[in-house]
Amino acid sequence: MWKKGQSGNSDGRRIRADDDWLAGESKEDRRRRRSRERAAKWRADNPERVAELRAASQAQRKLVWDDFLAGERSRYRRASQPKLEKQKAERAKDPEKFRSRLRQHYQGNKHKYVASVAARRASRLQATPRWVDKKEIILIYAEARRLTKLTGIPHEVDHIHPLKGRSCCGLHVPWNLQIITRSQNRSKHNRLILDTALENNSRPTMSASNDGLAL
Repeated sequence: MWKKGQSGNSDGRRIRADDDWLAGESKEDRRRRRSRERAAKWRADNPERVAELRAASQAQRKLVWDDFLAGERSRYRRASQPKLEKQKAERAKDPEKFRSRLRQHYQGNKHKYVASVAARRASRLQATPRWVDKKEIILIYAEARRLTKLTGIPHEVDHIHPLKGRSCCGLHVPWNLQIITRSQNRSKHNRLILDTALENNSRPTMSASNDGLAL
């Protein structure tokens, strides 16, 4: 908007009654700001259309992502096929040697296998947060394995709060794990002592759940 009765200044330029312009806002910044304001107003005036467009956009992104995953799986299968064929031929040629090698790897990395089984189980129960440090969990299983070898007494990793308890459900996270003996773990079953106390109308005490795995 031009100032009424004022067509220009001393050097012939027209003076604009615009606070933003007077504050030093450039034409490009002003254009972008006004465009954002118009877009925000349109979204506020058309919520149903906004929801429709958002749903269509999400569906389109899902299609693109599904196509990408399908392509990656196909590429992986093509790249790994020669290696799989080689392994298959080795198994057919000397199956006992192949099984022996697998047993050796398992015995040398048993804590990793056990941690993996527990992680899959927790994943099925949606009990493992994405942000958890999985290396720290593996170290706990490795320590249980070390104690088993050191003492000769089977030790297991137990969830303090069971993944699927009657009174509460815990997470598969390091601070919800503890190392106890197999006999202790078996005696507690898949619940907190709190559950047993509630059943017996006795004073509850905290203890652990029985969902550990043998090491």
